[in-house]
Amino acid sequence: MPGSVVATMFVGVLLAAVGPSGAQNKDSLVLGKTLSQWVAEIKSRDPSVAENALHAVIQYGQNAQKEAGPAIIGRLNDPDVSLRVNAAIALGEIGLAPKDVPAGVGGLTRLLTDPQAIVRFHAAAALGGLGADARGAIPNLLYAVRDKSSWEIRKAAAYALGAVARVPGNTPDPRALEALTKTLADGCSQVRLAALLALTNLGPPALAADREVVILALQNLLQDRQPTVVIWTHMALMQYTRISEDHLAAIAKFLKSPDLEARSQAANALATIGSEASSVIPDLVEALKDPAPEGARAAADALFQMRNSLSDKNLQDIAQLLAYPDPQVRKQAAGLLGILNANPRIQVAALVDALQDKDSQVVLAVLQALGELGETAQSAVPALTKLAEGPDDILRLAAVDALQRIAHKDTVPPTP
Repeated sequence: MPGSVVATMFVGVLLAAVGPSGAQNKDSLVLGKTLSQWVAEIKSRDPSVAENALHAVIQYGQNAQKEAGPAIIGRLNDPDVSLRVNAAIALGEIGLAPKDVPAGVGGLTRLLTDPQAIVRFHAAAALGGLGADARGAIPNLLYAVRDKSSWEIRKAAAYALGAVARVPGNTPDPRALEALTKTLADGCSQVRLAALLALTNLGPPALAADREVVILALQNLLQDRQPTVVIWTHMALMQYTRISEDHLAAIAKFLKSPDLEARSQAANALATIGSEASSVIPDLVEALKDPAPEGARAAADALFQMRNSLSDKNLQDIAQLLAYPDPQVRKQAAGLLGILNANPRIQVAALVDALQDKDSQVVLAVLQALGELGETAQSAVPALTKLAEGPDDILRLAAVDALQRIAHKDTVPPTP
């Protein structure tokens, strides 16, 4: 398996520790104050004022690193546990400027042995978000991954090791490798999953003997009680060996699990493989019928990742779902046909037929899909023009929008 496809999920987890996607500009006002004013309040002798300021600077995301970093780091040693916690959270959210990495990593590393469990947890989470810059924290993370007081600490520490424990030469740190392999036997399924994903993110060890130890530990997880752990164990084993039809089929079986999380995770796993998992496309098409919208969306996302491997037969199977009894399934099929752009002839013909659907919400989804197909949906123009002249205001506007997108024009003459 080229690269680390399972790491896709791992990276997604770590992104949660990065600053807000809509971070404020450093010159913006937050609650009427500038970043500089908030930084000054982080240093306040009043702990409630300082904590409120820590919350505020998070809104600036990475834009606050240079100015706020030293003040936040200073609070990592505060005698008030709430300030230590919120300082760790803030660093996890905004990250560290290069000049502050040694002090920031050092402060967070010390907090991994803090007497308060909540402090240890947030310190581990913040270190995980810092990635390779936090390599110096490995010894304390090895201790934290065995913390008996809280499974959440062990989980955060395992994720952090997966983010930071690479040595020069891009191989796993042997100490982290050993600790994570042992953590695969943790009594908490979430900790086992974190260790599994961390090992996968780090990649196979350099020595064949170490590799065999990890593979053996992973194989033991194939009998795990938790479906999600089993699914991602199959993924990890494929990274250590090769993509296997046996592993793919085993993951695909979970698409029919009674557990929604298992169905969604199976689809997510297959999506990370993409076209190399094309043998399970029929299973994913069937999964579009999932009664839970989350499960159906996960299946659609996986099919989109495999769009270059979809055959005309696959498209026809998806198109047949436009006649499925459940309108949610029909909407899902329409949306998928609108973004695949694999064989517009099949897709457009099916969507045009679906414009006759009795459910207006399905028709709206079909109109959106035709608009998404753009100029490749030219053959739909007569049907769309008819709808654009119809009595239903909402459908008429949606049809006009679709015509605009197909014509690649900013405006279309208003219909009577």
